Amino acid sequence: MSQPTLYQETRPTQPVTRNAENMKTIGAFAALALAVTILLLTSPYHADIWWSDASRHAMDGAFYRDLVRYHPIGHMRQFAMNYYLRYPALTILFYPPLFPVVEGMFFGIFGISLFTAQLTVSVFYLAAAWGVYVLCRRWMSPGPALAVSLLFIGCPEVAFWGRQVMLEIPVCAFLIWTAVAFVRYLEDRRPGLAYAVAVLLAGAAYTKQTSMFIVPALLWTGWRKFGPALFKDRHVWGSAGLFTALMVPLLIVNLKFGRLNAGSVVGGDWNGIPVFSWQGLSYYARQFPSQTNWAIVVLAVVALVAWVALGKGAEGDSFFAAWLAAGYAFFSFIALKEPRHTVLILLPLAFFAVRALTRFAPPAIVPILAVTFAVVSFGNTMLRHPPPYVDGYAKAAEYIAARAPRGSVVLFSGYRDGAFIFDLRRQLKRTDLWVLRADKLLLRVAVGRQLGVEQLRVSEAETEGMINELGVSYIVNQPNFWDDLSNMQQLQHVLHSSQFRKVATIPITSNVNHTDRELEIYENLMPIQINRKQRIRMELPIIGVQVEGTFDAFK
Repeated sequence: MSQPTLYQETRPTQPVTRNAENMKTIGAFAALALAVTILLLTSPYHADIWWSDASRHAMDGAFYRDLVRYHPIGHMRQFAMNYYLRYPALTILFYPPLFPVVEGMFFGIFGISLFTAQLTVSVFYLAAAWGVYVLCRRWMSPGPALAVSLLFIGCPEVAFWGRQVMLEIPVCAFLIWTAVAFVRYLEDRRPGLAYAVAVLLAGAAYTKQTSMFIVPALLWTGWRKFGPALFKDRHVWGSAGLFTALMVPLLIVNLKFGRLNAGSVVGGDWNGIPVFSWQGLSYYARQFPSQTNWAIVVLAVVALVAWVALGKGAEGDSFFAAWLAAGYAFFSFIALKEPRHTVLILLPLAFFAVRALTRFAPPAIVPILAVTFAVVSFGNTMLRHPPPYVDGYAKAAEYIAARAPRGSVVLFSGYRDGAFIFDLRRQLKRTDLWVLRADKLLLRVAVGRQLGVEQLRVSEAETEGMINELGVSYIVNQPNFWDDLSNMQQLQHVLHSSQFRKVATIPITSNVNHTDRELEIYENLMPIQINRKQRIRMELPIIGVQVEGTFDAFK
C-alpha cells in the first residue's frame, strides 16, 4: 500500500535526498531532547515533593527497588505489608505498577532521589515528544511535525505535571507510540505492528487505566479506512486476544482493590459538579485555554471548523478528531473532575493548531512559521508557568536522621506525609528508622477529607500511651494540621506536656499558596524501649485491606 502524501501546503517543491531527510530527523530529535532537558532542569528536584500523589509514585518506585534488593521469595505479601508499616506512603495496589517498576530500575542504577524520580519521568517525556514527531510525520513535513511536538510538550498543563513525579507523561508516551504502531499497521499491514499495538496499549493501561479511552478512536479510524474488512483481519483479532490476556491481571487487581477508582467514576456526596449538566459537560472545554493557551485553542477550532465545513483533510485530521472526541466524552462522564486528567487529550489541540497554519498560511513560510509559533509558546510556558514546589521537609528528615536512636520510630503529623517519608527513605544511612502517621493512629481516612473522615475512639491518655508503647523517639508536627478534629487536638495537648520538648522549628516555603507554614520537631523525653514483637495494625480504606506486622519483621 502506498505511503500517504503530505499536506499539499507543506509538500516540498524539490526532491529530498536521504541524507537531507536524515539530517532533518536528527535535528528534530536534538531539538526535542534540548526541550525535555530544559523541562528537567527547571523541575523542582532540588526541593520537596509538592503533590501528594507524586510522593506516593516516588515511594512506589523505592518499594520496587527494595523488592529486588531484598528479593523476599516466598513471603512477598508480608514484605509488602512490613514495607508499608515502615514507610506508610505506598499505593502499589491502587495505581498500576509499570511506572514505579521502571522508576525502581532507575533508583537501582542512580540511587533514590527526587532527581532520579524526575529523570525517569523525563525519559518518558522524551519518548512522548519523539513519538508525536514520528506520528505527525505520517501526514506532515518535518517543520510542522516538530512544531506539533514542541507545542504539546510545552503546553502549561503538560509541563506542569511533566515536572512532577506523576503518571500523565508516561501514559502519554505509551498512548502516542500505540498510535504510531496502529497507524503504521493500517498503512503497511505488517503483522508485528498489530501485536505491538496490543503490547503498547497494555503498557498504557498498566501505567494509568484511563488511557483506555483511546480504544474507540482506534476502532473508528480502522473502520473508516477498511470498513467491515477490518474485523476479517486475523492479526487484528490476534492483537485483541493478546491485549485481553495481558489485561487479565490488571483487571483482577482493579476488581479487588479498586473501589475508590470506581467511586471516582460514579461520584458520591462529595461530587459538586453533576455529570449530566452544562457545568459538567463543559468543564474541560473551559479548561483548554489555561491548559494550552488561547492561540492554540483558537487555531485548533479554526482547523476543526474548516475540516468539517470544507470536508477536506488527511487521515490525520480524522484520527486526531476521534482522539479528541473519545477522550473528551470519556473524561466528561467521570464524576471526578481535575484538569490534569485531560493532559491525555491535549495533543489533538496542538495538532489542529499547526494544521490551521498548514492550511491557511503561504506554503513557503509554513515550516518556519509553525516552528517559531511552537518555540514562542514553549518559551512562554517556561517563563510564566514555573512548577510548584515546597521546601522544608527534607530539612526535617535530615534533622531526624542525625539524632534519632537506632531502630526507633518517628511519628509524623501533617498534610505532606509522603514528602517527609520519601525524604527519610532517601537517607540511606538511616534505613533503620520507622515512620508512623498520626492520621493512621487516630483517624480513619481514605485519601482526603473530601471523601470522609472518622475519628477513632482514642482518649488523650491513650494517645500518649501509644506514643510510648510504639517507641516513638521524635515527632514531626504540622501545628495546624486538621486541628478542627478533637483527636488531632488531643495530640497537640500531648505534645505540649512535660514529656515532650520542642527541639526545632523548620519553616516551610513554597511558590504557591500553602497551609503548612512550619514543622515542629518534638523529642520524647521518656526512655525509649521498643517492643519488637508488638504487632502493629493499620487499615487501608483506599484499597479495603488491613496490614499488620512487627518492628522486627522488616529484613
